[in-house]
Formats: sequence, C-alpha cells, structure tokens
Amino acid sequence: MFSLPVDTVHDSLAVSFQNFVQYPENLVASREFPHAREAYAKRLDENAPEVFQQSDPSLVGCLDLEADGNGVLTHRQQMITNLESLRKLFITGKPDPSCRFIYIRSKTSRSFLACSLDEMKLILTVHQVMTSFVDLILTFRRRKYPHRLASFRVENHLDMAYKQPGLASMGRSGIRIQHCFNILGMEKDSSHVWQPRQIAAYHSFDAVNGRATWIILKGDNTIRDRLQRSTLDTLKKRRATPLSKCQSFEQTLRDHLLIIQWCAEGWAEYLEMKEAQCKHVTVMTRSFRVHDLAKDEAKWEEEDRNAELADRHLESNEDPASRPSGMLQKVASTLTGLSRVPTGIVAAPPRRQLSFKQKMLRLEDQASFADMQRLRQLAVDIQQAMSRLEQSARVIEDVRKSYHDLVRSEKFTQHLTEEEKKTCLGHSDDLETQLCIVISSLESFRARARIIHDCTEHAGDIFNHIFQERSMFTSEYFAASGRDSADAMELMTKRMHQKTMSMHVVTIVTLIFLPGTFVATVFSSGILTFGEEGDIGFGKNMGDWKLRLAGLKLFFAICVPLLFVTLCVWFAAYRSARLMKEPDEENVASLDISSAAQDADQEKSVAEKLPDETGPQKQAGAGSVARKAVTYGWNMMQGASLKELHRTGGMVFSPL
Repeated sequence: MFSLPVDTVHDSLAVSFQNFVQYPENLVASREFPHAREAYAKRLDENAPEVFQQSDPSLVGCLDLEADGNGVLTHRQQMITNLESLRKLFITGKPDPSCRFIYIRSKTSRSFLACSLDEMKLILTVHQVMTSFVDLILTFRRRKYPHRLASFRVENHLDMAYKQPGLASMGRSGIRIQHCFNILGMEKDSSHVWQPRQIAAYHSFDAVNGRATWIILKGDNTIRDRLQRSTLDTLKKRRATPLSKCQSFEQTLRDHLLIIQWCAEGWAEYLEMKEAQCKHVTVMTRSFRVHDLAKDEAKWEEEDRNAELADRHLESNEDPASRPSGMLQKVASTLTGLSRVPTGIVAAPPRRQLSFKQKMLRLEDQASFADMQRLRQLAVDIQQAMSRLEQSARVIEDVRKSYHDLVRSEKFTQHLTEEEKKTCLGHSDDLETQLCIVISSLESFRARARIIHDCTEHAGDIFNHIFQERSMFTSEYFAASGRDSADAMELMTKRMHQKTMSMHVVTIVTLIFLPGTFVATVFSSGILTFGEEGDIGFGKNMGDWKLRLAGLKLFFAICVPLLFVTLCVWFAAYRSARLMKEPDEENVASLDISSAAQDADQEKSVAEKLPDETGPQKQAGAGSVARKAVTYGWNMMQGASLKELHRTGGMVFSPL
C-alpha cells in the first residue's frame, strides 16, 4: 500500500506536475509496480505517432461545475487548442471544480486523438489518473480494423493511508474511487453506413469532498453533447445550489448510466438490416426445388454447348459458291454412292427454347458462389456483433458489481455518515436496476443475433449441398454423355476399318495393274513396232517386232529430266516449309522453358517465405519446376515434336 508523509505530499505532487512528461512514472500514488509503470511509459512514447495528433491544433473540451464567490453553482466550458492554455487551466493553485468533464475526440475510433502526447500526459498527471487507462488510450489509433475488446479496470484508494491533508488547498483528500472502462456499440457514419464504435472513459470520485472527474474519449461529440445537456438540466433542477457529497455521488451514477446506455442504441436497427440481408440471400434455400433444378442444369449446359459448337461449325463450312447444284449433287451421289456414307458433318440440333420460368430458375443464377460469399460475410458480421454485445454486457455487469460492493464496503462507508450511507445505497440500487435493464437489452439483442447467425450457418450448409448436388448430377450426365460418345467412336472406328479394307483392296488391284499399264504405255508409244518383216526381231517365239532406239532415247531424255525437276521442286518446297516452321517451334519452346523457369523462381521465392520446418517441402517444390524446364530442353534436343511436348506438358522423355 502506498502512502506519503503529510508534510511532503504537496511537494511531491508539485514535482509530479513539473515532470508530467514522465507519466506514469511520476504518479504520487499508484498500485502498479515500478517496472509496470516504466513499461506503460515506453508504450505510450512508442505508439505516439499512431495515437496522437502531431501538427493540427488540439481539440480538447473541458466543462467545469464550480461554485462562485457567492456559493452559486455555475458551469464553465472551454475548448483548449495548445499545451500552454491547458497548463493555465489546470495548474492554478485553486481548488478543483466540483465536477470536471474532459472530452478528447477523434474523427473515428480508428483515427488518432485530437491532442498531442504532451497534452495527454499533462491531463493524466494533473488528475493523477490510474496507469491502466493507458491501455484504453492506445486503442484510439490509426488502424485498418476497429478495436473489438472491452474491459473494466478499477483502482480505489479508500484506505486511510491514502489520506493526504496536504492537498486540502486543491480540494482533494487523496481518498477516492477511480476506474476506467470502454464499451462497444454500432453507429451510422456520415454516409449512413453502420460502423463499429467505442467509448473509453475514466472516472474518479473523492469520497471525502465529493469532487468528480471524467475523461472521455469518443470518435464524435455525441456523448459530450448529452453530458452537457444533462449537466445543465441538473443546474436548473438544483437552482444553482452547490451539490452535497451524496448529490454529487448521485450525479456521477447518472453520468455512468448516460454513457452506458449508448452501447445499447442502434442494435435493433442494425440487426433488422442484417436479418433482411440474410432473408434476401437465403430465399432460394427455403422454396426452390434444388434436386430438379440440378438435374435440368446439367442437361441445359450440355445442350447449350452442343448448339454453340454446331453453329460455329456450320458457319465455318458454309460457302454458297463452293456447294454444287442440286442436280449435280444428286448425280454425284448416285454415281459414287457418297450419299450412303456419313460425312461427319451433322445438322445443328434445334436450340432449346427456355421459357421465362426456366430462365428465372436457372440454378447458376439463383445459387451463385457470390451469394455464398455474401452469406459468409454476413455470418462474420453477426458473429462480431455477438462478441461486441457480450463484451459490453460483461463490462456493464462489472460496473454494476463494483458499485454494489462499493456502497456496502467498510472502506467506503467509513467516510460517510449514517444518513449518507443510506442515501448512497439507495442511489446505487437505482443504478443497478437501470444497468440490469441495459444488460437485459444487450442479452436480447445477442439472442436475436444468435438466431440470425444460426440461420446463416444453416443456409450455408444448404448452399454447400446445392453445389454438391449440381456437381453430382453434372458429373452423372457427362459420364453418360461420355459413354454415348465412346459408343459412337467405336461405331465410327468399325466403319473406318471397313473403309480401310476397301482401300487395301484398291491398292492391291492398283499394284497388280500398274506394271501392265506402264508396259502398255511403252508399247503404244511407237518405240516398239510389230509388222510382217521379222528379220530384225529377236526370235520367232516373241513375234515379229523391232525397237526404235532413237525413240527410246527421246523417251528417257524427256522423262528422266522431268522426274528430276519434279523431285527438286518438291524438295525445295519441303525444305522451305521446314525452315519456316522451325523458328516458330523454337520460339514456343523457349517460351515454355522461360515460363517454366519463372515458375521455378516463383516457387523458390514462396518456399523461402515458408517456415524453417518445411525445408524438405521447399526444396521439392522449387526443384519440380526446374526439372520440368530441363526436360523441355532435353526433349527438344532429342527431336520430340512440339505438339507432343504440349500434349504431355514437356514430359515426353525425362533424363532426370
């Protein structure tokens, strides 16, 4: 327990004021250990750029209730913009006001406070604020996501050891109750969008003199305006008479209730909006025939795909100038029998005409993945709302229990008369009743949020079932379609086999008649002549014939060069085509190898970012793509075709 001698306490407080930049290490009375105060001071300095305003003028509001020279209770309101004006206001040598409200605002709960670090330290030092309030101050900072934790801290100095007569000139006794807390709520911003908000508050009450102090942090002026109106209303009711200790205690309890009731506002409208969103997203899960839609969806997709492919095929083959006339086509079909041979080009199937009802009930439009994502985000929002409601209710319960125990504790009641004890006990009971009502409201909102959350979870399960049903029926349909295609391919293969046998017969017959055709051509050219004169012939058994050598020479002189020229032209055309094709293959192969190398670099960089315990996985992942790149080069060296490389993904033959 901390205490100071009477003759040194005032001097110690003056030294604390002078060394305000050392807060909280300069506190005169604190239950925190020195190392804890040092850690708080370090955190406050390190986080200052993100928490406190650096250049713009400060916006610190102060409302004081104090009695003037005639004993009339008046109020004084000021807006402080710099450290010097703050010093003049707080360090005056006069007694503290009966009640003081200090408002420090920010643009939002996710932006810095509208004061500097030195100004905040001076405020906390002058009022000897408990160290744990720093935790709540640091929640107001520039951040991407809102603060989601609520807490209640208490540090009462009610033992007689804390009594400090040397502070009587300042209107302080050293015997005081003090606590700090923050509560969470929902508010609409300037764009009428619901945003999570919070209020952080510090309160101290002198148990001997009845002086109260409030320090309130809020993202706007809502609580400031309400407290000002409540304070002015109190002045009117009291007719400007000074407040007694019990009346001051009652007023602090009313201020607690005013601040705490804020966290229960807006939840009804917010949950109603979320419930409407949930019903809008999950309407199909409650009324649509998912099983039938999943079956029809697979068929519709296949029919649409076949119709589209058939339309493209007909458009690419439709050429009116190249089609023969009707009579010519009939004659050709009659002579060649081609009309009995399938050409492979089939007419486009008639397009399925969807009715308006079918178009509206398409499963992919009614149960999309985007709806699933919206439903999941809705569940997250509701879950976070439940957490805020639960934490705020817990903090309010802590406040209620704290005052319930306080007014019944001997440490507090020893500073009160018997009548004051009864009065304060009655005021505390009234506060407890009102706080229980607020807690009950928060529990009701939490129960409603739980129902909405369960609805979203159930709808999410139905969405998963819908996607599974759709996938199952689509797989079944395409399996049946694949089986039909396989049967058609088998039939086509049999027909092609029959045609191949016919071609073999034609080839054999051609080979049989080809020598005779060549010999008949030579005989009919006049190089060999037959006649009655057979003296030049080569025997009576082969008939009378003679050879004209000049004609034979002319025949070979024409045919052999012509054959050579034909072969040369063909070879030149072949080489030209190969030379034009090889650069394209090399470019594509180089692109494949470079892309494989890039993939290897990417996998290596990702593997380096993984934790150390996944070292073998990193090496395996980085080496797989590298082996693929080497395989590309090896296959190109081995003469593998580009088409085969693309078909197998560069794995025609791997030396690794």
